[in-house]
Amino acid sequence: MVEYAPGRTAIVTDVRAGVPWLRNRYSFTGEWSADAPAGIRVVRRRAERERKWQWEGRAGEQ
Repeated sequence: MVEYAPGRTAIVTDVRAGVPWLRNRYSFTGEWSADAPAGIRVVRRRAERERKWQWEGRAGEQ
């Protein structure tokens, strides 16, 4: 998960030609390219999310 603007978070779905593509973290539709890639800040990595799922006993669930 990344913060692309103050208080706004999204999921990075792809990097195309060096530009990250984002989507709303609650929806699987509606991707957009990051307007200011240098301003994106990582707030949680996939490994951190997976550790939380495992800790809660829900490993493998989506």
